[in-house]
Amino acid sequence: MHALAALLGTQPSAVTAHAKFTDLGLDSLLAVALTRRLHVDLDISLTPAEVWAHPSPAELAGHIDSSLG
Repeated sequence: MHALAALLGTQPSAVTAHAKFTDLGLDSLLAVALTRRLHVDLDISLTPAEVWAHPSPAELAGHIDSSLG
C-alpha cells in the first residue's frame, strides 16, 4: 500500500485494504504507474486490466499472492 499511497500523494494510513481503487482516486494513468512501480519494486508483471479486475489493495494483493505461489 506504500507504493499506491505514494502515487496518490497521500499517507499509507489513508489507503485502507478494502477501499476501492476508484474511491481512492486511482485512474487509468495511475493504474499504469502502479503496475510499473510494482514491477520495479517487486519484480512482478501486472497489467492495468489486472488492477481493475482486483479493485482494492486487498484483492490485488491476493491476486499477486496466488500468481506467485
